[in-house]
Amino acid sequence: MLMKSGGISLEQIDLLLTWQVHLRPRLKSSQRIGLLISIITLVAFPCHLSGPILTGSITWSSSHRPSGKQEVVGIEAGYTGDLSDVAFSYLYPLNYSASPLSLYSVGRPLAASFAGTAWQSQSANAQTMKRVIRSVAHLPINSTLNNVTLPYFAVTKLEWIKDPVKELRPALLQSYLNDSDWNPFRSITNYISMPGTFALIPDTWGVLTPPDPDTGIVSEKCIVVGKYSLQKTCDDSPFGGLPPNIGPYVDTNITARTDCYIYGRISYVAGAAECRDCRISAWLTVQNDTSVTVLPSVTTMYALGMMPVVAELMREQNVSLPIAFNNLNVYVTELLMRSYASSWTYLTNLMSDPARLPTYVQIAVPTSRANVLWWRVLLWLSLNLMFTISGLIFLIVQRLCNQPLIGNPSLAALLLDTTEILHKGNRGFCNFSTLVEDDKGIGYLYLPGKAVDGTHKRVEIVHD
Repeated sequence: MLMKSGGISLEQIDLLLTWQVHLRPRLKSSQRIGLLISIITLVAFPCHLSGPILTGSITWSSSHRPSGKQEVVGIEAGYTGDLSDVAFSYLYPLNYSASPLSLYSVGRPLAASFAGTAWQSQSANAQTMKRVIRSVAHLPINSTLNNVTLPYFAVTKLEWIKDPVKELRPALLQSYLNDSDWNPFRSITNYISMPGTFALIPDTWGVLTPPDPDTGIVSEKCIVVGKYSLQKTCDDSPFGGLPPNIGPYVDTNITARTDCYIYGRISYVAGAAECRDCRISAWLTVQNDTSVTVLPSVTTMYALGMMPVVAELMREQNVSLPIAFNNLNVYVTELLMRSYASSWTYLTNLMSDPARLPTYVQIAVPTSRANVLWWRVLLWLSLNLMFTISGLIFLIVQRLCNQPLIGNPSLAALLLDTTEILHKGNRGFCNFSTLVEDDKGIGYLYLPGKAVDGTHKRVEIVHD
C-alpha cells in the first residue's frame, strides 16, 4: 500500500519488518496514506506489550459469606449480685494493700493470656475492642454474634510532663516504690520491670475507692507513669531517645539502679459496650467492626485495679503488645486499652453467674473472593480497543486502495522485479545482512500499476 501510494525507503521497510513501526512517512501522495498508516502502526504497537498488564490484575483471596444457618450460644453475663456482700468483697477486694497475694495477682497470668489470644496480630488499632469468649471456640472465623458485651477503654487525651519533680507531689512521684502486690514496678518476686511498662497510678497503693455513686463508667484524668529506660541517661530504651517535651525522673533509690521514669496526664473513659453483629475475628476472639458507645459495667473498677499487674506481665511476655515502639503515644494507649480489656474479660468470666445470656450466631462459610485492580484491567482494555479500532481503519484503507495487499513480505521480495534497486546500490547489495548509511540515498521504492513484461511487478526508484 505504501509503495503504491507514495513510496517507502529501505530504512522504513526495515523498521516495519523488524519493529512493526512506521516512522517518518513520505507525504507525497494526495491521499496522505503514509501518515495514516504511521498512526495506525504506532497506535497498535503498545498492544504487543499489553498482555502482562492483565496478568496479576485479578487475584483470589479467602473470604466468607453468610450460610443462612443460625445457632444459639451462651455468653458470660458478669456478676449481678450484691457488690457489698462480705463474701464478694473478700474474693474481689478493692484494696491495693491486700496480702499476701490478692486474687488479681493470682489471676494476672490468665488475663495476660487472654490478651495474647485476642491480639495475635499485634496490629495497633485503638478503635477495636476485643473479648475472648470460650463458648465460640467451635464457630468458624467471620461468623457474627447478634449481640454481645465488650470491654470499653478509650484514651481521650495524653500529655507528657516536662518537669515531673516540680509538677507532681512526692506521693505521686514515688508511688512506684510501694511494696504493694498491685505495683507493677516493685514485684514481690524481685523481678525488675522492663522498659515499656506503664500503669495508671493512684496517690497511694491503698484502698481503691469507687466513685460515689458508682455508675459503672469511669471517666477521669489521672497520672500515668512508665519505665522508659534502665539507664539514667534514658538512652537505652526501645522507644529511642527521649523526646524534648518529656522530662525524665531518674530513680536512684533501688540499690545501684538508675531507672528512668516518665510521667504524663491521661484522660480516659472505661466501662463496657454493646456490640451488634459482632464478628469472630480469630479463635475465641470477638471484636467490633463499627463504632461502639460506652455503657455501665460492674466490672469496671475491678478491671482498672487489675490493669497495672496485667500490663507488666504483657510487657514481660511481649506477645500481645502493639508494634509501635516508634510511636510512644500509640504504644501507651494500646497497652492500657489491651490490659484493661484482658482484665475485664478475666473478671467477667470469673464473676459470671451460672446462667449465661443466649445470643444468635450467623454461621459463616469460607469462600473465594476476586480482588480486581481495575486500573490495570481498564488500561489493558483501552490498549486493545485502540488496536481493534486501528485494525478496522486499516481494513477500510485497504479496500479503498487499488492494489491488493501484499500479505507475505518474504514472497514479495522474490516475486517483485527489483533490478532498478540493485543498479542504484553503490555497493551492489553484495552483503544485504544490514543496511548501511550509503543505502539511505537510494531513494523511495515505488510500485507502478503494471509490470513492463506483464509477468512481474517492477519496483522503481523515485526521489523527492
